[in-house]
Amino acid sequence: MAGLFNAEPANFAVVNFLRSRLVEEICKRYIENSDGSQEPLPDKTEQSVLEQLVAVFCHLFSVVKIPQWHVDYLTQNPAKKGPCQVIMDPLQPKVAEVMEEHTRCAIASAIEYWKIFVSKHEKELGEDNQLPLSGLRWQGGEAGEHVALADISFDVKLRSRFVAMAGRGETVEDVGSVSELCSTTRQGLFMDSRFIPAFELKQPINSYVLDYWRAPNYTNLLKYNKVSENHAWSLLKHFAISVKATFKSLERRNKFAPYKRGIHGEGRHLETVFSDPQVQTAFNSLQLDFCSKFNKISKEQDT
Repeated sequence: MAGLFNAEPANFAVVNFLRSRLVEEICKRYIENSDGSQEPLPDKTEQSVLEQLVAVFCHLFSVVKIPQWHVDYLTQNPAKKGPCQVIMDPLQPKVAEVMEEHTRCAIASAIEYWKIFVSKHEKELGEDNQLPLSGLRWQGGEAGEHVALADISFDVKLRSRFVAMAGRGETVEDVGSVSELCSTTRQGLFMDSRFIPAFELKQPINSYVLDYWRAPNYTNLLKYNKVSENHAWSLLKHFAISVKATFKSLERRNKFAPYKRGIHGEGRHLETVFSDPQVQTAFNSLQLDFCSKFNKISKEQDT
């Protein structure tokens, strides 16, 4: 699953989403009774299930951000959206909570790793005693250290001492985001947020994938969603391949013995999202439906 696309930062977020059991809740359209009969759930149709899945994956794959000024403009001039939504709605609270949990785990792992790195290379990194703006250095040791500042600051190895004096340590609770962690490291240490497999998306994003899935009109997508024609086709193709790869991964996992019912002994049933027939059906329908709509672009261009 994590190998869907090696440059996609949300790969591990997809894995966390599938493991959360929320995907089963989204895909569930009926309750299976003990007698084998199926009781349909109200207001749950195949179309509504697919739309919820597309909405989630729009935040994960082929993401196109929208600048805030354009969001404000469209809010004031809704007619400019045409038949499209253009701006994606926020993730459902439960889904957002799962993504946040994944981000916190990734940050915690990064902190532990880099703390060990700093401890091993303390001599090469040197003393963290340079002011970030002026570049001036202060004298280290007891003679140059102010007692009051030492009392209010945290004992840190990874983060800058100036951040520590502001009351920010290097636990997960003290870090607001991946970008904050990477920009507040100690002197001599550089961290790139792209190397941390965390999902963070606080900027509004374009709903071009969802709009195209709802009404596969490529001309409207280019006109109202303002996605470059040079990128729109490749982005939609990437989304289609990612959805197909997700389904194939679920299908492949379902064939592995440890995920089948009763494999761990008589009377014990181990069921996961991989073995849920409603999840399998929903993802298969999604990948077939979206790929069919995506192929429509090539047919229209040929004619």
